[in-house]
Amino acid sequence: MEDFVALFTGMGIPAMIFLTLGLALLIVEAFVAGFGAFGICGIISLVVGVVLRIFDGTNIAQILYLLAMILILLGIVFLLAYLSLKKGFLSRTPIVQNGSAVPKEYSDPNYVYGNLLNKTGVAITECHPVGEAEIDGVRYNVISRDGFIIKGSNVVVVYVEGEDIFVKKAD
Repeated sequence: MEDFVALFTGMGIPAMIFLTLGLALLIVEAFVAGFGAFGICGIISLVVGVVLRIFDGTNIAQILYLLAMILILLGIVFLLAYLSLKKGFLSRTPIVQNGSAVPKEYSDPNYVYGNLLNKTGVAITECHPVGEAEIDGVRYNVISRDGFIIKGSNVVVVYVEGEDIFVKKAD
């Protein structure tokens, strides 16, 4: 038990900073979708923190306590992230919604598009036959029934089939 208490009393400021930063970065990695940059930086920070703690003067028992504490804390964080993802709590947080691959102003594939029938909009890209149109301030992936539609042309929704929105040039 003395080794456990000495682990924190003899720890230098740089070691504490790197250990805390490493844990914080790994917590962020657990909740933010990305390419692992937070996780890699977190692991590097933890390794640097442990190495600095070794240089502060410690014995093997203290290092084992430190590593065990780090592993237990990471296990708890990743278990909470997994459970919240499984229950759907995580998908409603702003952190996850900000990291969404599709911005909110684009069409939602789970939405029923029948209300768009006969509405007009503007082609934001060329449609030959697939393109994008803005209808009521929202961008949608559309399919042209008339063939090629020039960017900036007015379009009208003539048919909706599931997620497919068919448009033609407005008269």
